[in-house]
Amino acid sequence: MLKFKFSLDSNFIICKSAHQTKSKFHTSSKTKRLFHKTHKVMGTHSSDRKLLRAIRIQQVNDALIVMRHFIDLNGKLLPILHDLTYKKLKSKRDLEDIQKIKLVFVSYQFNTDTSVLFMESNVLELIQNAYTALFNCEEEIQTKQKLVRFQNEYLRLKSNWKSILLN
Repeated sequence: MLKFKFSLDSNFIICKSAHQTKSKFHTSSKTKRLFHKTHKVMGTHSSDRKLLRAIRIQQVNDALIVMRHFIDLNGKLLPILHDLTYKKLKSKRDLEDIQKIKLVFVSYQFNTDTSVLFMESNVLELIQNAYTALFNCEEEIQTKQKLVRFQNEYLRLKSNWKSILLN
């Protein structure tokens, strides 16, 4: 059984696994209030433990929603960024779009092990590799290979998510 330790830092839930993998996820204000409430009233009663367990499940669900949103967003943005990066003649608008997409990636804080832990997938590492290749303007062929690896994993995950929703 996987064990996680959660703590709250500003608007982030810090999720630390038994393997000391640490990840930060944005959290909703509702989850934040519940987190504080349960940490103030926690006793040794079984109802307290059940409440804490429910809060932890909600925190993991919130983290998965944020991670899935980030993955979906990159499924759309990475191909656009690739096309814009390797476009011969870039307009001012193209350059602005490149900067905006890069800001989206930089604004998310994550540990690549998080997707392995929660989704049994290295998708965050594949996203990071593709962005790094694009940021460093590596050869187009190498960058395209990294993008295709991400897109294949993204399609696999989307298929899994769809089958989970159907059940």
